[in-house]
Amino acid sequence: MKKILLLSNMYPSDEFPHYGVFVQNTEKILKECDVNIKKIVIKKKKNKVKKFFTYINFFLKSLFYLILKKFDFVYVHYPAISGIPLLISSFLKKQKIIINIHGNDLVPESRKDMALIKITLKLLDNSHKIIVPSEYFKQELLRQNPKVIDKIHVFPSGGINKKVFYKVNRAEVIESLKIDKEYMYIGYISRIEKSKGWDIFLKMISQMSDPRIKFIVVGSGAEQPQFDKMVDELNISDKIIKYDFLSQKEMNYVFNALEIFVFPTYRKSESLGLVGLESMCTNSILLAANNYGPISYVEDEKNGFLFKSRDVDDLIDKIKKILFLTKDEKKRIHEKAIETTENYSSDKLASEIKSVFEVDN
Repeated sequence: MKKILLLSNMYPSDEFPHYGVFVQNTEKILKECDVNIKKIVIKKKKNKVKKFFTYINFFLKSLFYLILKKFDFVYVHYPAISGIPLLISSFLKKQKIIINIHGNDLVPESRKDMALIKITLKLLDNSHKIIVPSEYFKQELLRQNPKVIDKIHVFPSGGINKKVFYKVNRAEVIESLKIDKEYMYIGYISRIEKSKGWDIFLKMISQMSDPRIKFIVVGSGAEQPQFDKMVDELNISDKIIKYDFLSQKEMNYVFNALEIFVFPTYRKSESLGLVGLESMCTNSILLAANNYGPISYVEDEKNGFLFKSRDVDDLIDKIKKILFLTKDEKKRIHEKAIETTENYSSDKLASEIKSVFEVDN
């Protein structure tokens, strides 16, 4: 049985169930492949002091296991931070390193990211294999370091768990969420962070006058104060149902309540956008911005729709177009969406991730 040391500074908890959930999903797949995993991970903390000491503990514990214990592979998510102990331990001991690159590991969004990305780039040279979430990120990585082409494997963030995300009868959804069945719902499910597109979504709401439509927002984040301010300025609070955090089961209910799931991200570090794929397993129709990770899987007007990134007018036009689709047209979109998600299901991807950890020279 292979022994793997898993390092990640993001991992879900009861309080923050979606924080690094793809790390947990990948871990589950590997365990089902008869792999022994020792994980050292960080769960999100709100308190800055607790966060500081959590990181100190993470680094020290990681160094202890890296130097004094033996593993077939060291598997590192978010190497820009989680890889720091590896760089230190590499002076004392060589390891077979597999790094899983996400978003800001490769595409910086801030000055801090620009500093930390040097760690990722350094680990590329020392890595045995490199996992990226999408073809988009593979090309971005090759643009920065073409020498690693033979090390790269595309594996979409643990894939979709189809036992969690699937179609649910609307009546059951309405009863569970306790929402009004007389309305149609359009939703945004993502963090309230820079470049995630929440601002585009709110501007769209302010220009939609159809009284039959309400909007569901699921998420929180660093730009929550700006979000709240814009909602007040646009005078749209009565149109919005807001949830900060939901379980995956509740998320599935929300997806199934939506006529349209809007994915308006314009963040260059959006390496895949797993939430878009999850929505495609349900009764909602995906409408995504035509940039970065989502274009890896959205075929415009076939399995979903694309709108011009950051263009509120085009977003509204596409929403109206979707709402006026016939039942047969919607059925064809849903069928093609389900077909697309089959290629991203965690069950199908299990053999692919297992092959990455095959022992070779």
